[in-house]
Amino acid sequence: MALNATFRVNTDTLKTVSDSIRVELGQIRRIFSELNTTVIRTEYYWSSEAADKIRHTYAGFQDRINKAAAGIEDQVVDLGAIAGIYEKTESDNTQKPMSLSDDVIF
Repeated sequence: MALNATFRVNTDTLKTVSDSIRVELGQIRRIFSELNTTVIRTEYYWSSEAADKIRHTYAGFQDRINKAAAGIEDQVVDLGAIAGIYEKTESDNTQKPMSLSDDVIF
């Protein structure tokens, strides 16, 4: 059984959400950068096998953190692209009837 669904998307909402996520992602990246700096700086005052293990473990998460951030950034870009497509399609659909001949009788 096939279901049909129609979605009406407010492009301003898409752009607002996209911008908001972009700002939040920037803040998250800044926080992780500060955390990374803090972890690296522990080398100056904490020297032990446990310290090395913690720094190594944290370093192992960097790739996952970067991939997650890149994935979120891709979603933000996609939201912006979707908003652009909706706006262009809506504009094209409103302009198309105006270009049709008005002397056609059905």
